[in-house]
Amino acid sequence: MIERKFGVVGDPIAHSLSPFIHRLAYQFYGFNYEYQPYLVKSGSLASFLKQHPDLNGLSVTMPLKLEAAELSKAADTNSRITGVTNTLSLSTGEIQGFNTDVFGIASAINEATQESFAKVAVLGSGATARSAIQAISSSLSQAELSVFLRNEKAKNELISIFGSFRDLNFLEIESLSGEFDLVINTIPVPLNTEALEAKYILDVNYSSSQSWSNKAHAINGLEMLIWQAVAQMRIWYFNQAPELPDEQKLVRLIRDSLVGR
Repeated sequence: MIERKFGVVGDPIAHSLSPFIHRLAYQFYGFNYEYQPYLVKSGSLASFLKQHPDLNGLSVTMPLKLEAAELSKAADTNSRITGVTNTLSLSTGEIQGFNTDVFGIASAINEATQESFAKVAVLGSGATARSAIQAISSSLSQAELSVFLRNEKAKNELISIFGSFRDLNFLEIESLSGEFDLVINTIPVPLNTEALEAKYILDVNYSSSQSWSNKAHAINGLEMLIWQAVAQMRIWYFNQAPELPDEQKLVRLIRDSLVGR
């Protein structure tokens, strides 16, 4: 008999690696849990939650991360600041929202290098870009941070979120250029990056065919996916523990299992 039920919601959802990752964790820890993908379209998350009262938690992917934030009570600082929720805890009788993407991005960078970056660029202005900005603001607070985006509305939204505590340089994505120590790409469509130079690049679109400079050190976007899932496991399975039992061993298992998928 299944003891607890979890899942991932989004549209599209068939490509999600979250079920694979969490099911590996169930095998690793000997949990009798369930984790399923659910196709949920924009504007339908509230009705989905009402139709599935037996769920204990949900991973939330695009295009539902802002919607999830509106429906939940922010349970962590990153969710409250960014207005982005990618993790819902549903076991307490109320909808609690967390943002584990911030931790995932920061951990992916820290795992790849211990360098301190002076100039950082974030490409994009959506939910994941907000998490990237928060990750840099928290872990690299002294870095000069530039955001490449498309329109004035997106710029004003980011100013309203981060303007009181973080200086941001806003640039047009159509004129993508410059030299940076670290670039975090959150835009899923191909970009013209010929005039962009970076020492390190984290492309969160782990299956992207985007081409980058051969001089850049690539930080695998799967690392972000793994570490944000680890943060979810800490919340759901171990009562918000600061670390999982045998965490590094589990991470190595997940990382090795994802190779070639």
